[in-house]
Amino acid sequence: MILSLLKSPGWVVDWTGMLVTNSDHLISGTAIVGSLFCRRKAILSEIFDELGDFEPKHLVIGSVVHQLLQEVSNLG
Repeated sequence: MILSLLKSPGWVVDWTGMLVTNSDHLISGTAIVGSLFCRRKAILSEIFDELGDFEPKHLVIGSVVHQLLQEVSNLG
């Protein structure tokens, strides 16, 4: 059972203070967990999911470039 209360500007759910500010945008649990490791990857994957499907080679190249940039940014 989920208890909730309508308060401005959103809903307070289950009395632990979780606030839903825009229920029209749903985020998967996978995207949330993925953002713990890299926020850019989670945001970019959501943007590119809206644009449509890409060929597998584009996805592989994008993943390799992302990993390379992540490693370089962790060096400094």
